[in-house]
Amino acid sequence: MLVAADGADGLAPLAPYDRIIATCAVPWIPPAWIEQLRPGGVMLVDVRGTMSAGNIAKLHRRDGDVVEGRLWAEYGGFMGMQHELAVHPGRSCPTDTAHTIERTSVAGPEVVGGPDGPLAFFVQLHLPTGTQLRQAGEGDDLVTRLVAPDGSWSDVSHASDPSHRYQVVEGGPQPLWRMVEAALERYVALGRPAWQRFGITASTSAQHVWLDSPDSGLTWPIAETSFP
Repeated sequence: MLVAADGADGLAPLAPYDRIIATCAVPWIPPAWIEQLRPGGVMLVDVRGTMSAGNIAKLHRRDGDVVEGRLWAEYGGFMGMQHELAVHPGRSCPTDTAHTIERTSVAGPEVVGGPDGPLAFFVQLHLPTGTQLRQAGEGDDLVTRLVAPDGSWSDVSHASDPSHRYQVVEGGPQPLWRMVEAALERYVALGRPAWQRFGITASTSAQHVWLDSPDSGLTWPIAETSFP
């Protein structure tokens, strides 16, 4: 059966389903998918944030409107779900250039520039909801740029100096690259966790990522955001 409809709404007339396989990426799990999955059913869904970092998760429906499971050990992904009425968070947000800080950092653009790796996913969890990853300039002036909805931004050069440090320029109310550096330090301290150490618990009202086990105490919320 083929139906042309908004995928985020699922297909209620034929629910409940034993299996749901989403061949598109979503920044958070649509509540309709959870509601329409039969208790004991399984969902495969590519969960990735606005920096495009994420992976496919295998989630099982528990009692109540809750799904839970781990991310795949290997990377996999799909094109993002397109939502005709959504405004992508941060896409049109201006950057605050009134006050800028220039410095160097041992963290280079590869920390956030590898959306198929768990490091970029982990860092994304520590940045403001809706933060966008972009590139600007070219050649020796090429930079990776982060932009948050509140106007905070940071540019990090792709070229390092002789001491292997990268030029950073940032502005706005929040120091985005400081957050990246702190997340990198925490990632290393946690033993550089691989994909399969991460999991997701999601209900129709709240969703979060966890490390190692749902009750480990290491959790990060997945905020409800617009689809691209």
